[in-house]
Amino acid sequence: MEDHASGVKHSTRSPSTESEPGPDAERRPARLANATKLRLLGVIAVVLAVIGIVLIITGGDDRPTAPSTTTTSLAPGAKPTPTLPLDDTSIAAVNKLAGLHIPTDASGFLTTFPEARTQLDVSFTLPPDQVAAFVSGSGLAAPVAGTRVITHSSPLWKLNPEGTVAGVTDTTSGVARAVETVPEGDKVRVRIVLTPSA
Repeated sequence: MEDHASGVKHSTRSPSTESEPGPDAERRPARLANATKLRLLGVIAVVLAVIGIVLIITGGDDRPTAPSTTTTSLAPGAKPTPTLPLDDTSIAAVNKLAGLHIPTDASGFLTTFPEARTQLDVSFTLPPDQVAAFVSGSGLAAPVAGTRVITHSSPLWKLNPEGTVAGVTDTTSGVARAVETVPEGDKVRVRIVLTPSA
């Protein structure tokens, strides 16, 4: 509508029908963008957590890795430390290695050796009437009562057992043999330490 007297035009539209954007309309797209970003970050966090749990449970990649190798060299004039072939420590393998005659039915046959493979500890029990056959079959001299030939403890025995220890040492086929016998109840405990001979 126009006021002819003043020359001013007046709008007849009501303020409620105005379509100009207000401050809320400008903030709405920003709020939507922030909410979308937060949802996306939440989904990524959950996926990463699930992957981490799966890797922990399964141990990661199942593909075998190449063995690591370390090259070492000896100082000039130094000799390598002799070792024993200990891939097999069964009764048969120990008998073959050290020229022993351990009966296949020996009770409680156990072996242990250090990672360097410089020594093998062997322990088992025999009935008293089989000890002489073991000693002679192994080519050993008769163990001497009261003679200690093993001077270290082992996971297989106490250093100072109860009862009288009898011992003997010798070397055969490049293997030093220290053998002790100790009464143990109604049996005899045989303790053997094998090392490479110098």
